[in-house]
Amino acid sequence: MKYIELTASVAAADADAASALLRTLSDGGAWVETRFTQPDLESDAIPDHDAPVLVHVYMRGADAEANASLGRMALTTAGIDAQVTVQRVVEEDWAEAWKEHFHV
Repeated sequence: MKYIELTASVAAADADAASALLRTLSDGGAWVETRFTQPDLESDAIPDHDAPVLVHVYMRGADAEANASLGRMALTTAGIDAQVTVQRVVEEDWAEAWKEHFHV
């Protein structure tokens, strides 16, 4: 199955609002990617609260491209400054795809 991935780069303060707004247009919810640093493997990750946050949603079906356009407009209407990218992705068979990265 083919999906549309909409990614919005927003200020950290707008991440929750952008996520809630875009989730209403998606088929499977939203996930938020926060940038972080980790000085070494023994240290905890330190979130970078000043960096933009990426909000990802996936849409499928005949209305996916229209919903992606609606997402852009909804963010603008809500006053959320966002850089939005849209790309097509193809669903992988995860039952088999993981084997590519591990020696089985």
